[in-house]
Amino acid sequence: MGNQGLRNIFDQYQVPENRVTNALLQTLQRDKRLLDAFLKKVIGRTVAKNEHIVFEAFKKPGADGDLKSSDEQTQSIPDGLIKIGENIAVAIESKIVKNAIRPEQLRSHLKEVASYNEKYLCVITPDDSSPIEELKARGEIGVNSIWLSWREIYEMLGDYKSPKNAEEFLQNQLKEFLYMQNDLIGFCGIKKWEEGYDLEQANNIVRNLIRAIKPKLQEIYQGFTYEKQYYKRAKNPYQIYREWAWGYLAPQENFTKDLHFTFSLSETNLFIGLTIPHNAGQRWRRLKQICKDDNLFQEFESLLFELRSTLPNIYLEFLQRHYVGRKDGLIDGMIEMNLDTIDGNPEKNVKENKALWEGLRSAIARKKDYNGQLMIRTRYFFKDHPEMEHESFKDEIIRATASFKPIYEFLSESK
Repeated sequence: MGNQGLRNIFDQYQVPENRVTNALLQTLQRDKRLLDAFLKKVIGRTVAKNEHIVFEAFKKPGADGDLKSSDEQTQSIPDGLIKIGENIAVAIESKIVKNAIRPEQLRSHLKEVASYNEKYLCVITPDDSSPIEELKARGEIGVNSIWLSWREIYEMLGDYKSPKNAEEFLQNQLKEFLYMQNDLIGFCGIKKWEEGYDLEQANNIVRNLIRAIKPKLQEIYQGFTYEKQYYKRAKNPYQIYREWAWGYLAPQENFTKDLHFTFSLSETNLFIGLTIPHNAGQRWRRLKQICKDDNLFQEFESLLFELRSTLPNIYLEFLQRHYVGRKDGLIDGMIEMNLDTIDGNPEKNVKENKALWEGLRSAIARKKDYNGQLMIRTRYFFKDHPEMEHESFKDEIIRATASFKPIYEFLSESK
């Protein structure tokens, strides 16, 4: 997924909602297989070869309907129209954010097709459930009003790694385009970077993943309600490592004040990290106590090995850094180690190196007067986990994050 040079062929309109509608209509017009699947959902049948079909989009790129997304005149007409012969018409209204349907707008759209014997209204949104059922029950928009989610549209599309013809190419482009949009289809797995890492796309994946797993994780970690709000920011001028997409789930709005989970997606892997940030004073007091007490440290080590037995990799990272202008973090020092280095792991060709573990313990125990952070994380590498490409992978992320619970509780103790 992702193009580094050319924009996606559907990415032409200025208003995002118009881009998505145009992408769907263009593909339906040229792909009979997809059109048949779509019409079966909307009108209950496919189109015969001798039936004449006309596709219309009322909003043109760069015109008023595209430049003024809130203009009343452009809001009163459908986003698209499909005419089948002289008697059938399907008005299409699409939204790219949840809870955005307005009944008066839908009623206006139905007026556009009032002269047809068979008239349908197809509403396409990213909502989790139909936003028009109550309107239909009250008779406000008619029984021939159908709701489809963008997720359903996405699932209608084929999976063409190497498109062989124009129809497959269009479906591939539409699928990629829907996948790129914020919150439109939710988490659908993590596609491999075929043409180079795309930070914007990676941010969308991380955000959708967190929102997909959040309800289940809140049952396990009560109070973890806060997530990252803004995924775009200026590049750090002092960045010394490649940028990667990241988000968090935390029990406080200021996530740096307590233990939280960090989720990050890079060019090669996804990681889940239990993070002890610098400002989590009570957690650091506990962590330093653990590192200074042999019995507690042995218990901590045992919990880490227990975690390693259920997850593919465990890494520990200790950072010292300072901030420029209170926003750009500059790394002054770092210790990162694979937990397997403590005893070695012949199966993974990891050599024993207890000195790293001893050094990390000493650094944590002696932390004072500088910004320090510890992260315990598991990494899922694309190369080892092809299942990452599927939507069901979110269940593994939930399981993995839940596996941190014993360590989380151990670090949260106040004794």
